[in-house]
Amino acid sequence: MPLISRLTSFYGGNAMPMPRFIALQRGHEHHLEQKTGKESVSDLWRKILSKKQPQEDKKGPILPKKYGTCQEMVGYGTSGIVHVSYRRKENGIGEELYAVKELQRRSRETEDEYIRRLTAEFCVLSELRHPNVIRTLELLTDARGNYCQVMEYCEGGDLFTLVHSAGKLEVQEADCFFKQLMRGFEYLHEMGVVHRDLKPENLLLTRHGSLKISDFGNSDCFCMA
Repeated sequence: MPLISRLTSFYGGNAMPMPRFIALQRGHEHHLEQKTGKESVSDLWRKILSKKQPQEDKKGPILPKKYGTCQEMVGYGTSGIVHVSYRRKENGIGEELYAVKELQRRSRETEDEYIRRLTAEFCVLSELRHPNVIRTLELLTDARGNYCQVMEYCEGGDLFTLVHSAGKLEVQEADCFFKQLMRGFEYLHEMGVVHRDLKPENLLLTRHGSLKISDFGNSDCFCMA
């Protein structure tokens, strides 16, 4: 009998919410809730940042043409603000979601230094290919001329939010996330990339429990001797 049918039968025929983590005889399953900006960002930050959101240029910049219009904020950090962008699929059925990070200029950083830094960072990130590292797709400018990184969107939120809302993780669940983290870091170090800002907020999750290392704003590259 399929798992959903077994759960429905167990609860007397009434469909119940899928448990977040299910241990099976041969493995386990993750079923994380889809997160939105309202669930992952405080009202205070939304109020502060909403005052800095000018309307988009009517001419239509490259970013919304390719990846849709940025909507709610889903994250923020020292290197930028992240919004979710919705683009209708080519067949017209459903939408594709992307994470768009507006990259802020550092204090005392000139325009040329800002562009060189972001270009160099993107050249490294766009070459990374691993299931446990966030996929960086493009570096584009928005209507205000700010550089934005377009990345895959992880609808399960981040590890910090999950632990905070759940109280604690199941042993198998935590073990699964830790193993994925180690695989991701092993790959990054093999590629000569040091993250330098590891924390639960920078570990993103898909709805099925795939962990992805994100936010490389403080990262550095090294060469093996």
